[in-house]
Amino acid sequence: DKRVYPICISSLLMGTSVVVILPVMPFLATELGLSTQEYGLVISVMGITRLLFNIPAAFVSDKYGRKYSLVGGPILTSIGLTGTAFAQSFLHLMQVRFLTGVGGSLQMTGAQLYISDISNNINRARSMAPLMIAFSTGLTVGPVISGYLSEISLRAPFFMVGGTILLISINNYLLPETHKPIKNQSGNGILNEFKSTLVQWKDLLKNPTILSTASLHASYWFAASGCSMCLFPLLA
Repeated sequence: DKRVYPICISSLLMGTSVVVILPVMPFLATELGLSTQEYGLVISVMGITRLLFNIPAAFVSDKYGRKYSLVGGPILTSIGLTGTAFAQSFLHLMQVRFLTGVGGSLQMTGAQLYISDISNNINRARSMAPLMIAFSTGLTVGPVISGYLSEISLRAPFFMVGGTILLISINNYLLPETHKPIKNQSGNGILNEFKSTLVQWKDLLKNPTILSTASLHASYWFAASGCSMCLFPLLA
């Protein structure tokens, strides 16, 4: 399905947005006079935001349609990245990184749901694979792009990636909607979604195999993200 390709391009840039900060953040932190603790918080806030907003993002995609997430997510991410380029304080950085995380959560949730809508049980895994490949590619090439552009200016990578992501939102807007909005969803729907999800997780985590797998996965990413996204840039 050709509709997968623009979604993958959007996800590639979202992956880039996650790591574009890595090569330049230590220098930006020095310029703004951030402490090591503040540096760690600035790095972590986007990931925490993405984690917390996955459920609300799914709620928005179901209630208003997939395109709300696919268009709104890149717009918020673009604003967040551009705001990072203008950041002049720790609080400012926290705010724009939070906004970037919200945008990333909306886009990735909308992308996965969109591809789920246009695929079936036979080709769903094959349709979903390019999405994850694109995101991983963004994670890989993002530091290279950022490092090259930072030779021009420490803030140039944020302008470049932010502007490109904004153009992608226009492309996503042209995609056909695949999910009819739910008009009769109650006002406390997000709260109900959280409760329902927690109940499902509670039941799943009672399974020792799932619990051990989830714990191992969480431990790996805790160590990997802490080292590659925080400690290594500081040491370098």
